[in-house]
Amino acid sequence: MQHYQPMQNYPLTTCEILLVVVMPLLILYLKGNWPLRKVIPALVIIPVLWYFAYAPLHELSHAAGTY
Repeated sequence: MQHYQPMQNYPLTTCEILLVVVMPLLILYLKGNWPLRKVIPALVIIPVLWYFAYAPLHELSHAAGTY
């Protein structure tokens, strides 16, 4: 029996994070009157949190759906 092993495509994942998470945040922050000392940490921390939370939450939603 063969086990499925997903191919890691880090450049594609990085582009996805930039387009889905960072760009909307950047647009939101640039349109507002946010100081850079608040914008820069948010643009770094939020994508990192999203990267590590997305897969577990996605898989847990599948488990909840089958339950």
